[in-house]
Amino acid sequence: MRSKTFVRRILIAGFGVFVVVSSIWAIGRFQRRRELLAQIQSLPIVEVGRMDLKSTLTSAGEISSSNQTTIRCQLEKIVSSNSMIKGENRGASAIIWLLPDGSIVKKGDVICKLDASDFEEQELQQKILVQQTIALTTQNRLDLELAETALEEYQKGLKEQFRIDLESRFKLARSDYEKAQIRMKWSEEMLAKGYLGKGQYMTDKQNLLTMSAEYENAKKANSVFMDYTTQKEMKCLMVDVQTARTNLESRLLTLKLQQTRLEHIQLQIRRCTMTAPHDGMLIYAHRPEFGFTVEEGVVVRQRMRLFYLPDINQMEVVSQIHESIVDKIQEGMAVKVRVEALNHREIDGTVVSVKPVPESERFAFMGNEIKNYAGKVKLNSVPEGLRPGMTAEVTFIESVHRDALVIPIGAMRVENGREVCYIRDDDGLERRELTIGLSSPEFLEVTSGVEQGDKIISDPALVDGLPDRSIVRTRAEDPRLARKRRSAVVPKMPI
Repeated sequence: MRSKTFVRRILIAGFGVFVVVSSIWAIGRFQRRRELLAQIQSLPIVEVGRMDLKSTLTSAGEISSSNQTTIRCQLEKIVSSNSMIKGENRGASAIIWLLPDGSIVKKGDVICKLDASDFEEQELQQKILVQQTIALTTQNRLDLELAETALEEYQKGLKEQFRIDLESRFKLARSDYEKAQIRMKWSEEMLAKGYLGKGQYMTDKQNLLTMSAEYENAKKANSVFMDYTTQKEMKCLMVDVQTARTNLESRLLTLKLQQTRLEHIQLQIRRCTMTAPHDGMLIYAHRPEFGFTVEEGVVVRQRMRLFYLPDINQMEVVSQIHESIVDKIQEGMAVKVRVEALNHREIDGTVVSVKPVPESERFAFMGNEIKNYAGKVKLNSVPEGLRPGMTAEVTFIESVHRDALVIPIGAMRVENGREVCYIRDDDGLERRELTIGLSSPEFLEVTSGVEQGDKIISDPALVDGLPDRSIVRTRAEDPRLARKRRSAVVPKMPI
């Protein structure tokens, strides 16, 4: 009897100890759960909402101008064959002054001055040549006038004078010859009658022969003059006129050539003072890959690029589009441009073109293996302060889903090949598997797995830091079943 009572007391005492220990353990676990729930409640959350989600593609870009002029050295090579002009100018000169890089200029402003001393010396020598040629041209013009006057004098004066003189000589010789014939006939009759001496007869006969010869000579001279001398003299005078005219024409061409050369030299002198063809920003055309820098003292040559002059009122963005996304970029696609130098100001734009040839092929000789395609984006507006060369982030808007259910992209992670997120409620955390639709750099469209208004953990990595993962349940699990599951894993207290 006494032993039974002792055993009963032992059992009652043990049961009391068990109740006390169980109560202490339950109180401790409840306290730990409250602390865990408080820790969960402190985790940062975001609320699932709706918005118009834009699917975007992003690339780097650079601000440039759609109306950009390349200003080159326009000096030309000048070589003179004249011994008075020594040396030659090969279309090269040194920069003696230029505006600072990045200067805002107006049309007609002087932007650069080149050394014009060589051209000025050539100009002085060429002016001397032009004056000499003018003097020779005047002499040739006088020579032509004299030759034309001589021809006119012969045609209208000397020719007729010579003809009349020869004709008078011919008539006189014929008259003398006829008189000599009559005298000879009379002498023969008188000699036959004995009235004239033999000596006088011979004198008359000799005189007839002389008159006959003079008559024939006069007749021949008149014929030669009309048939040959006149034509020869005319041709000689006409040749003199033609020669004088040719010399004058040749001299005039020489004068024109010398004047043209002088104007060309003067043009080079004017080109040594370079001005802005339109309003814009002056940018030096440095080419470091070839060791060329635009600065005072540098010798520049014909057709060498010196400056770029973009019109800052007509700006665009040149984007380097990676080959992996170039097929998705289409003309007319809407674009958002963020300019770093303008506090990431966002500017709307439109794609106007994408080059079919990658930049890497154009610069393959430089060892560039990255294939990017240059795309041009027209800006809808030009904010104040926008300058060529500024860095820009170009966001191409591929498509837009209206009123899409979205979560931040950082609130989702992949577990065992599935996209999941964690929803916070009064009972702890719930792990949800998601079906993802459209995406942007900041948000994801969720087509199933969450509902509008759900509160999700903004960073799923924070869940890994919880001391007890048993408070995390799956969506199909009822909160009461979850509590039973958590209780089931509690070890039994020993008796």
